[in-house]
Amino acid sequence: MRDDQLGEVTVSELDEGRLVTRRFPTYTCGHCSTVVGMRADRVRERSRCARCGKLLCEQNELCRLDCTPLHALAYDHAFDADTPYARLAPAILAGCTTEEEARRRGFKI
Repeated sequence: MRDDQLGEVTVSELDEGRLVTRRFPTYTCGHCSTVVGMRADRVRERSRCARCGKLLCEQNELCRLDCTPLHALAYDHAFDADTPYARLAPAILAGCTTEEEARRRGFKI
């Protein structure tokens, strides 16, 4: 396992009538906790948070906007706290993926 790989997902599918099983390395986004499959043929570098150093997903714009480590906030019971880390947490937990969507749904961004 590579340093940045946290897990593995196994996918089984039919290929020309035969069951084929493949394994893919995964990591968990350091901000929203989405599990991300890592493609072997990827050439561009993965995004990391400059503040916490965790790998980030590319699905959620809010993850790259500011450091919001949901796992740490949950551990500290700090979702409603007035901290820089908790600023985007309500929008991310509500499923918002862009600044525009979060604002449209009434979240302070």
